[in-house]
Order: sequence, then structure tokens, then C-alpha cells
Amino acid sequence: PRDKGMGAEELKVVEGLVDEKFESDPDWTKMDSLCVHQDAAIKQPRIDDEARERYDAGAKLVRPFVSRAESIFRLRQAEDVRRSVDKSSGTLWRKRLSHVMITDKIFQKTETFRAVGISVCLLLDESGSMIGVNAANLREQAKKVGAGKSDGMDLSSADQAISMAIMMQEALKKVPKVDVHVYSHASYGDGHEHCLIKHLDGGVRNEPKGIGGYHHGGENYDHLAIRIVGERFMKQAKFQKRLFFYLADGCPSGVGYGGMAAVNATKMEVKKLERKGVMMICLGVSGHNPKTMFTNSIQFTGNFP
Repeated sequence: PRDKGMGAEELKVVEGLVDEKFESDPDWTKMDSLCVHQDAAIKQPRIDDEARERYDAGAKLVRPFVSRAESIFRLRQAEDVRRSVDKSSGTLWRKRLSHVMITDKIFQKTETFRAVGISVCLLLDESGSMIGVNAANLREQAKKVGAGKSDGMDLSSADQAISMAIMMQEALKKVPKVDVHVYSHASYGDGHEHCLIKHLDGGVRNEPKGIGGYHHGGENYDHLAIRIVGERFMKQAKFQKRLFFYLADGCPSGVGYGGMAAVNATKMEVKKLERKGVMMICLGVSGHNPKTMFTNSIQFTGNFP
């Protein structure tokens, strides 16, 4: 459902913060039910005190979970020590002594493989159904977590999304050789007919508390947002290994846009990025099941994973 978003006049006010503009999506004309022409724009929203307050409240809520998330990524990024056999030099491998007359590969070595850097992109659904980002509520729920009552948390879809994103950013910034990029997407225009992408942090922007600028409102043109953010992420990523997380609470929906045509368009864009070497994972909050669009997905039915 649509909620208050950014109108055409409001977009003009922040014209100086708009990074890129895209004309109507030509691929829509090739799809049965998606014949509406749509523009898109990327902007860097101003991160004010209210946004930083939201980030700090979310960071307090997820603090008990950060170390566990960090350990997962550290495990993937840790140096790998392996024993290699059938070497021409090194330490004598006794099991190969019987082959000394036919080969010189009777040695073994212990080799250390350094961690390969990884670039991570977070894209957050910011549509109208993501209602309820509230710093006061995040602080209240943080008290429950601190008292060991996390099962009693009451979080909206938006609270869940921003909390998960903050948890991942807080965990990833402690892991070496990790490059994090954060975006959200909704809509703009007098009828919310165009796709608005917000660049919150990472890449050409350094705004550590940029996720606090996440705020619901508008429609979600998923396939276009994934395509544009994916292409931008690939250009700005520091490392060849790339991981893309999409956080959403429902299927694509917009003006003249929805149903299986929009689902298939989104699935197509996900496949395109996967073929380019980007691992795509959707985190479905509030019970959303994204399996129809993503090969890799996690469905969260509770308040917080």
C-alpha cells in the first residue's frame, strides 16, 4: 500500500543531491502487464539528528546479537590453513616413501591462504507497507532485550528491517576486508509512479549512520531498484567477491505494476546479477516468503532473527 512518499516538487528541492537519473524503463514494453513507462532517480538523503537517533536506538537494540553475526562473517573471512601433499619439497611425507623410486612428490607442506575481501550490499524495501520506524519503540524494545525478554518484542516490519540492517552493518564494520554499501528504495512523483533509490552509505558516500535515514513511504518497483543498485554496486565494490542482501516484507507493487509480471521481472534481474557473480539473498520480514523470486532466501516470521 502507498503511504506518504516524495512528490515531484520535493525531489526538485534535493536536485543537488541526486546522483543519477534514469529515463523510462524500456524493458517494461516487452512484458505483458508492465507497459507503464517509469523513470528512476538515485539520491543521497541528508542524515539529520532524527535519523542518527534512529540509528543509535537500533544499534542499542541489536547490540546483544552483533557478536554472533560478526563471528559468522569472521569465519568466512578467516585465514585458511591447509596441509598440501604430493609436493616436490617440504616436510617428508612418510606415507609416500614407497613411491620414492617413481616420483619426487613425496613431501607435504602447511600453507596459509589469506582471506579474500568481500563487498556486501544491503537494499531495503522502503514502501508504504513498511510502516512504523520509531526510535522510541526501538529503545523500548531494547530494554526488553536487556532484561532477557526478547520473545516479547513488538516490532513493525520497518523496525525489523532497519534493525537487521544495523545489526549487519555493526557486525561487518568489525570484520577486516569487508566493504559495505547500503541503499533503500521507494517511489516519487505526484502519483508515486517513479522509482526512488536512496544511497545511504558506502561506495562514493561515507555516512556511518546513513541507515538511520531509512523511512517508509511509497511504492516498491523491485526489479528496477535491484537492477540499478546492482549495477552501481558492481562498479563501486572494492572486491571481486560480492554479496547482495535484499530486505523486504512483500512482493513488488506499484502504479500499473504488480502480480506475476512484476514477480517475473524481479526474478529476471536477480538471475542477471547472479550470472555476473553476485550472490543474491533475500531476507523476508513479517512472514514474507521470497522464494518465487530468489534462489537464496530466509523467511523471518518472528520479531527478530
